[in-house]
Amino acid sequence: MLAVDVATIGVAYYCFTVWDKRPIGFDCNHCGKYIASNTPWVCGFCGKPNNNANEYPFVDKCAHCHDEPKAYKCHHKGCGKIIFLTPDMLETGYAYCLNSPSEIPRPDERVQAVKQKQNEKQAKLHELEMAELDEKLQIIRNRSKEPKIKTPYDQKEESLKNFLTGVLGARELAAKQKAENAITFKDRPDDLKDANQAVDDWLTRNT
Repeated sequence: MLAVDVATIGVAYYCFTVWDKRPIGFDCNHCGKYIASNTPWVCGFCGKPNNNANEYPFVDKCAHCHDEPKAYKCHHKGCGKIIFLTPDMLETGYAYCLNSPSEIPRPDERVQAVKQKQNEKQAKLHELEMAELDEKLQIIRNRSKEPKIKTPYDQKEESLKNFLTGVLGARELAAKQKAENAITFKDRPDDLKDANQAVDDWLTRNT
């Protein structure tokens, strides 16, 4: 009897320690393809991966939050349907295969819209900034083209130069005119005298 008890205990120990860790499997009730229980999976409740699926298969519980999935999403291509693991047919928090393409999160349309508006705002702000810079640059260019405001000293200096130019110019013109008179009235001394006197009178009035 003792030997039988020992043998029974040994078989039970083997079943719980060895067979308990062996993966089981079942066929998808939609596509009919085989699914192993030790498939690496992601918990639908906490979103964390279960790589040690031999220890924590999706038919048992999550290694992180210890919640028990009530459904599994078939990972076979062309299927992707929900397989219920319990009679209550709870779809919330279903488990799915790790790195499953069908479970890659799609970009939130609202987030995308916000990002697009932000990008548009940045583009408009940049455009506005460039327009303001162009306006300031144009103002600076216009200032450089405006006549320089002269100081009283500059005005006096310019007046003196203009006066000297006028006096010297008048004398140069008078001398030039007398030279022409000498040619024109070379045979008419009285006319030459009157012409030169007229030039002297003009020079007196303009210097």
